[in-house]
Amino acid sequence: MTDLARLDAHVNGYGTKLTGTALENADVNQDGVVDQKDVDELESKYLRGERTLTRVTVKDFVLGDLNRDGKVDVVDASMMQDAVHRGNFNSLTSESKVNADLNQDGIIDQADLNLLRRKIVGFNDTPDKVTLTDLNGDGSIDVKDLREKVFPKKTLSLGDFDDDGKISWKDLMKLYEHVGGGQKLIGEMLKKADIDQNGVVDWDDLIALESNLDKTPTQITVQGKMEKTFLLGDVNQDGSFDIVDISQMLDIVYRGGHTNLSPEAMVNADLNQDGVVDQTDLTLMRRKMVGFNDTPDKVTLTDVNGDDTIDIKDVYWAKKNEHKSKSSPYSSSLQRFFTHEPSGIL
Repeated sequence: MTDLARLDAHVNGYGTKLTGTALENADVNQDGVVDQKDVDELESKYLRGERTLTRVTVKDFVLGDLNRDGKVDVVDASMMQDAVHRGNFNSLTSESKVNADLNQDGIIDQADLNLLRRKIVGFNDTPDKVTLTDLNGDGSIDVKDLREKVFPKKTLSLGDFDDDGKISWKDLMKLYEHVGGGQKLIGEMLKKADIDQNGVVDWDDLIALESNLDKTPTQITVQGKMEKTFLLGDVNQDGSFDIVDISQMLDIVYRGGHTNLSPEAMVNADLNQDGVVDQTDLTLMRRKMVGFNDTPDKVTLTDVNGDDTIDIKDVYWAKKNEHKSKSSPYSSSLQRFFTHEPSGIL
């Protein structure tokens, strides 16, 4: 009866609240809410002599109900704001993260907070519930299954950056540029560049790719990753870049106004993408306003630090761990190798 007593105490507020996996397991009837119905269902199971767990194959989630109390209210909004603005995602269970992702795009961000605020005051931009299945086959239904749905597995051809079915000089040059300190590969192109599949793209991958020149590339299956596109300069996140953003940037740089920015807005403010918002970014923003194009209009990032969101911390982490070396034990031979490339390959 210990499990029943703990669940009853949680629902009726006279004991320690359940958290983490215990809270996820407490949704006995799998309707997305932990309430008296679950207590009654568990008691019924106990009285029927059932002592084994039933594997769940389908589960409902109540969008906006972060604390899973059956209501969508200001308490949920407070939890969401704490997660989005302060990066406190650890306070959410893997199931609560599904509830928090109101637009079901696989990322919990400012857009979800805005939708939640609108939901609380009566707008119905999103459905009340969504249903998920155990897509990744790990025995539970949670945010990992949502991401499996939104970012499905893909088949990639290692080193074949132009997707022509073979490893060519063009492919070799792209990887050489990346490891040699030139134009960096991003997204799927970066995944294709890890020829030896050790999680690092370096000179060893270039050597391995060169040995496969003119051959059919090796294919691998990879899990799609969270990606988010940011509009550089859009500090107030209104979808456009204008004088209002300049004004807010002045407040950030000269008066410490960055404390009022969400981690997402900080990405938009970091025009040179060095992980720091400073005078350099303000200068770039002013130049952008009068027509100079020192930086791209948009940048697409992934969750490189693995904290379940995409924000300025990912920019900083990527910059900190960037492969900065312009030389290697192979660099001199590779330099000579590339001086003999055939003409007209680019």
